[in-house]
Amino acid sequence: AEIQHLMEVDYAAYEHVYLGHAKQIDDSVIFNGHYRVEMFSDELWLKAERLLYGTDFGFAKDPATFIRSFIHEQTLYIEYERHGKGIEFHGNIVGGKGELEQFYDSIIESRRWPIKGDGSRPETISFIRGLGFNISAAEKWQGSVEDGITHLKGFKEIVIHPRCKMVIQEFGLYSYKRDRVTQEVLPLIIDKHNHTIDAIRYSLDGYIQRRGAVGLWARLGKS
Repeated sequence: AEIQHLMEVDYAAYEHVYLGHAKQIDDSVIFNGHYRVEMFSDELWLKAERLLYGTDFGFAKDPATFIRSFIHEQTLYIEYERHGKGIEFHGNIVGGKGELEQFYDSIIESRRWPIKGDGSRPETISFIRGLGFNISAAEKWQGSVEDGITHLKGFKEIVIHPRCKMVIQEFGLYSYKRDRVTQEVLPLIIDKHNHTIDAIRYSLDGYIQRRGAVGLWARLGKS
């Protein structure tokens, strides 16, 4: 159903994600030229200083997302993803675990490493912490989304494992707005196709720095 939906709403993205075709250049796509999709060893993370886990809880029709990544030689490697809609705190008990606990246990090592989540949902963070996960709120500030984008663009490369289908899809679709008349790219971010990207930003809490007085275009990584 997910593949069929993508085919219907964005066939170019379907070709890119599922058929491996090169995506056409679009200067409104925020991460164009800043990432690639490539297989890498499941043991590569052992060369990194640490693992990074981030989660976006989703709301209403938005999916919850959970991402594992790491940094090695100035490259961000995104290696595991989980996502789902309508995940209940206690729903679908399997083996004594509720649906939410199953969700966070589905990515290996998640109980051993810190997890960063959306600070606007403190009750969810508190509940997940009570399940035994080391989760805390990522810091937010005015312009933190733009600063996070700038930080992500600052990596030498972003490499996405092919199994991370939703990450690949969102990196190819997350965009700036265009003027409807002139088609100029505007310094405004469309709040869509960003659920895995938000989780990745949260996982980098403490690495992403405020830019303060830096101009908006510079913060967006535009010239």
